[in-house]
Amino acid sequence: MTTRQWHEPHSIRDPVTGLVQRDAFVGKITEALERTKRDDTALALLVFNLDNFSDVNDRVGQPAGDSLLAAVAERLKGSLRPNDTIARFVADEFGILLEGMTYAGAAEVAERIGASLNMPFDVLGREIFIGGSIGLCVDYAGEQTSEEILSNADVALYTAKTGGKGRAEIYEPGMHGAVIARLQLEAELRHAVENQELILNYQPLIDLESGKVVALEALVRWTHADRGPVSPAEFVPMAENADLLKIIGRFVIEEVCRQAERLAAAYPGRPPLDLTINLSFKQLFDPDFPEEVARILRGSGVQPQRLVFEISEEVLMKDTETATTALEELKALGVKLAIDDFGTGYSSLIYLQRFPIDAIKIDKQFIDGGLAGRLQDSSLARLIVELGKSLGLRIIAEGVERIDHLNEVKAMEFDAAQGYFFAKPLSSDEVMQFLAKGYDEGGA
Repeated sequence: MTTRQWHEPHSIRDPVTGLVQRDAFVGKITEALERTKRDDTALALLVFNLDNFSDVNDRVGQPAGDSLLAAVAERLKGSLRPNDTIARFVADEFGILLEGMTYAGAAEVAERIGASLNMPFDVLGREIFIGGSIGLCVDYAGEQTSEEILSNADVALYTAKTGGKGRAEIYEPGMHGAVIARLQLEAELRHAVENQELILNYQPLIDLESGKVVALEALVRWTHADRGPVSPAEFVPMAENADLLKIIGRFVIEEVCRQAERLAAAYPGRPPLDLTINLSFKQLFDPDFPEEVARILRGSGVQPQRLVFEISEEVLMKDTETATTALEELKALGVKLAIDDFGTGYSSLIYLQRFPIDAIKIDKQFIDGGLAGRLQDSSLARLIVELGKSLGLRIIAEGVERIDHLNEVKAMEFDAAQGYFFAKPLSSDEVMQFLAKGYDEGGA
């Protein structure tokens, strides 16, 4: 904060964080640009946005949300110099003005901000993890107006958020065209969702003792009319930004139940396969989600124990208290629960006993790590397997792609595995053909 700010009228301050509000901040940018032009120096503007803050408000209420915003503001201040200016725009968005700052220096500030958010926040006695995305724009010698530099920083922020969140992006002129194209694709995704153009593929999961298929993981896919297949890594974050995940999630559960009925009709009297569904952050923490699942199960007649909901370790660690309550509500329906990508958060072993889960899926990196001689990864994987088994959990390996992968997970006594060694994700019809060839033969 500059010395001048101490004498500003209270009315331009945000009541929650005590920071300058947007209108006053824009004026400060204009003044700083004039100094930059006069002195032939540079300045940087960062626009910072919390990831999934609205979900925090929904889970713990506005007072806790306001407390979190105030705590975030303090951490942001701790990452800045005394004469830097920080403002709260609206809701969970902040602006940071760095005078005399080049690209390299601004990137270092963005990195410090990201690091400062890695530790949990204590909000009214509740431990909350929350990340953020940053858009960054640099001006040399006052070439831009205040609105132009703000607009460019916003474009960089949008690029960061659509790239997976928790990231920082520096503005480049070509981003405007990319953002327009992305917004067009987002509109087409909305059209695809509304017209039920998404489909599900299924990847088999193999029991390592019997060699039989014991489950199918449902994976949502989108084939664009002109572009062809669009990667889930691209359209799933886009769906989250467009608030489409709830609709997509409902479609996935309903379609999985229909697939369960097709399997039951094709293989009467056979042990039923589990069907696995990945849950998003928004689904898990939606208070209406358990009732929606119950409604779909009642309508389909599928036994709850046929469904396995997978939640990534990262999602569970965002708010372990609320996550535990949400998992217990789902568990009460009779469904199974699994933690996906386990091992990527090294502090999470202590939570295994706390969460009401049935299985853990160990991240692919530990399989590759052990084979590549990275003993730390291999040792941690073995520790997770031993601990999981001691708690009665089923241990599943992801990303088994080669015979040496298979031999490794068998040696480490995993219970089951999935990956391209057994099968790539298959369409509904391909699944039926795959099972017809391997189901009765004791292997895939």
